[in-house]
Amino acid sequence: LNKELQGQFTNPETPGYVGFANLPNQVHRKSVKKGFEFTLMVVGESGLGKSTLINSLFLTDLYPERVIPGAPETPGRPVHEGHSQ
Repeated sequence: LNKELQGQFTNPETPGYVGFANLPNQVHRKSVKKGFEFTLMVVGESGLGKSTLINSLFLTDLYPERVIPGAPETPGRPVHEGHSQ
């Protein structure tokens, strides 16, 4: 093909790749652009940090702390104010 026609069928982001070889990149870009749904299951005993893991993975509070009536309070770590050097 001449250069003019070849330019019509190539992707400027991945020069030289046409067709099936570029398909995974196209799907990835489209998914990131549009967004997508997925299901994630985290299993474990109470108090092991499942919600903390999910919140840290997504950098948000998807699962805020919850209070269960009648459940004993779990002791937290002591907080010490001061400067560490």
